[in-house]
Formats: sequence, structure tokens, C-alpha cells
Amino acid sequence: MKEIFPSYYKLSNEDVSDIWSKGTFVLDANVLLNLYRYPLEARDDILRVLSAVKDRLWIPHHAALEFQRNRLSVISEQMKRYRDVRDIAKDIIKSVENGTEKLQLRQRHSSINIDSFILKLEPVISDFISTLDELERHQNDVHDHDQLRDMIDELCDGKVGSGLNREEYESISKEGKERFANKVPPGYLDIGKDKSANPSFSYNGVVMERQYGDLIVWKQIVSFAKGDQSKDIIYITDDTKEDWWWVVDSGGKKKIGPRPELVEELYTEAAGARLIMSTSLSLLKSASEYLSLEINQSSIDQVRDVTTINEFYKGDMYGKAFDAVRSWVKAENPFGLLDESYDDIDIIVFNESTGKKTAYHFYPVVNHDISLLHVTNRTRELLESCAEAGVEVAVFMLLMRSKELFDSLSEAIASGQSSPSQGVNIVVALGQDSTGDVFTIVDTRRFPERAVERLTF
Repeated sequence: MKEIFPSYYKLSNEDVSDIWSKGTFVLDANVLLNLYRYPLEARDDILRVLSAVKDRLWIPHHAALEFQRNRLSVISEQMKRYRDVRDIAKDIIKSVENGTEKLQLRQRHSSINIDSFILKLEPVISDFISTLDELERHQNDVHDHDQLRDMIDELCDGKVGSGLNREEYESISKEGKERFANKVPPGYLDIGKDKSANPSFSYNGVVMERQYGDLIVWKQIVSFAKGDQSKDIIYITDDTKEDWWWVVDSGGKKKIGPRPELVEELYTEAAGARLIMSTSLSLLKSASEYLSLEINQSSIDQVRDVTTINEFYKGDMYGKAFDAVRSWVKAENPFGLLDESYDDIDIIVFNESTGKKTAYHFYPVVNHDISLLHVTNRTRELLESCAEAGVEVAVFMLLMRSKELFDSLSEAIASGQSSPSQGVNIVVALGQDSTGDVFTIVDTRRFPERAVERLTF
């Protein structure tokens, strides 16, 4: 059986070790782009690993092109993070002052000296903003000379494959229509990109649809592996979609390895070439075992954090989660009219029988400290938006994947982070458990008959 269906069998430890020692490391665009998102320590460790296998590196032309096309957007995204954090820090004192004014502590409490607290808080916030400003001055902006790209250029010099001409692209796109219709990997989960604002782009006289990007990269990998001599491939990609990875639901979603169809296609087309797929996180974890490199645990943790954020915002997790929340809101308000036209509020439900409006807003979080900070500031912003929209009750929902993070936040959220005078309750925390479902903690002040629900997506 194994000789007939090798793509359905895991590689032996000996095979894996052999491929790591002799195979070609193929880089996806997202691996290079994520270098701009990592802290310096993690970035330098990944570059150190790639430098150790520099003689065995290769980049598909289309992956290199996607890196060049998206590089400035990622740099701009990083600069925006400084502005966002600075705004949060500046709002802390304002939030404290607004909150204490509502409680009228200066007039009604003789022991609590809020002015003394604010005086102690102000220099701490000021020092933090000064540090942030200094870091920002050393952060490359879109017009600055990009030293990281210089390092990437040196690393990848002479390692980029050939591009497509018009005839080659048309052949791949024609094949892609048939593959996508039959859900043959990779790329069929990108089929919606042809409905986006920018479904295509032009390079070197060839107009290409973005939805075929993954397939183009794959076809270039297969062509490279065929070459004069079949080459084993270690494909490093931070794309976690299931049109690349073989995922099985067994007490939660388990990633087995590359899709068997991809393993079989490479093996058949490239005379027995073997395929390993790895993320940047797995690359760091495996480097000590297979490349005899010492990797800092903090670098592994930093890459894991960035991966989690990317899955929320760039994968399909956010969209699926929002659909689950929307369905939950509809179930809670079977006779309400849903309005999603507001800029600052996700959903407002109007109850025709009572004439009241309820707002629902949800936010994905990955880090406990920044989450509580966001809760404080986003609640204040939500209050202001609700007041403008004539909302009586607002529900602020936090979405997270970490069970540890969920446990640490749920008690704080459910135990009174509300502003009764304004009619705003933080009533729901969402988290994804080991089964892949979303579990929720519901504030029993509003829903006394139940404390836990499940949303599945």
C-alpha cells in the first residue's frame, strides 16, 4: 500500500533528516514580508537560519514579485502601529479623568485622591511615549532606505526563478479554472480575490489575476524541482489555509502536513521529489535539531505572537468569527432589525416593539496586557458612538484563540467592566477551544439563565 499511495504516509525520521540536510529551501513571499513584523531578535534569528542554508535557497519568481509588490504596505502598516499605540497611551489619562468625573470622586469621596494618582501617572505615560517616539525614529518609513531589503537581496542573490510570459500565464490560469472547480490544491480558497477591489495586476506586460497567485507559485516550484535532477523541497510558508495543508478534525483541528495531492503531484512530476512544508515558526523550532543552530526561545515566542495576529487579520478567521457573531446576534434578537452601516459600531439592532437600539461591537485580541488597555479605551469610544447613534445598551465582545488569555480576561470582563449610567455592558468574551468551536462567557447580569454558550465557525 505505501508504495502505491506514498502521499498519504508521513515521512520517516530518516527521510525528514535527509531532506533537511540535502533539500532545497523554497521561500514564500509571506515569510519575507513577516520579517518586517517581527521584533529584531526574532527577525535576526530567522535570517540566521536562512543564511545557514543560503546555498540551498530558492524563491519562485511570483513569490519574489509578491514580496516586492506588498513590501511598502507592510512597512506602512508597522508605522501605523506606532500611531495607534501612542493614541492609546494618550487616552489613558483622559479615560481616568472621564471615569472619575462620572463618579464625582472629587466632590463625593474624601479619601480617594484621584489628582495625586493622575500626577503619578502622567510622567509614566510621558516616558512611555518618549520611548515610543525614539523607536519610531529608528523605524523605516516608506521613503527611507530599507536595510532589511538589502539583507534579503544579498540572501536571495541569484536564487530567484524565471518569470512567466503571457502564454505560460494563460496556460496556468486555464488549468486553474478546472482545478478550482474541483477544489484541487493549492489556491482554490483564494477564488474570492477576483471579486475584490483589485482582482488583477500587470507585470512585464502580463495581466495576472490575484486568485491564481498560489497556483503560479506552486507550478514554479514543481517546474524547478523537475530541473536536470529531481530536487527534494522544503517549502517555507506562513500561509495556513487548508488548500495548502492537510487538516483533520480530531478533537480539534490537527495539521498533518502538506496536502496529499501536492505531495503526489511533486513526486509524480519531479521523478520522486519529496515535499516538506514548514512555517517560519516551525523553521525556528526545527533549526536546532536539523541545522545545529541555537535559537532563542523568546524569538520563537515572538514569531508565534505575530502568527496569531496574522491569522486573525489576514486569514479567514476574522470573517468566519464575525459571521458567527452576526448569527448569534440574530438569534438573540429574532424580531430586531440589523443595521451594519455605522463606521464605529459593527451591528446595531433596532427593536420595533420597544423602540430601543442595542449595539454590538467585537474586537480580536492576542495579548492580555494590551487587551485590557483596549477594553478601557474602546469602551469609551463605543460609549461616544452609541450616544451619537441613540443606543440604549451596547455589547462589547472580545474574540481570542488562546484559552489562557480567555481565562485571564473573562473574569475581569464579566465582573463589572460596565458603565450603568451610560447603559453599556461588556457582556461577552469569545474564545476558540481545542475543538475549533468558539466558547463564550455571557454576563449573567443581562442573561441570568445561562453563563456559557458556543458559537461554531
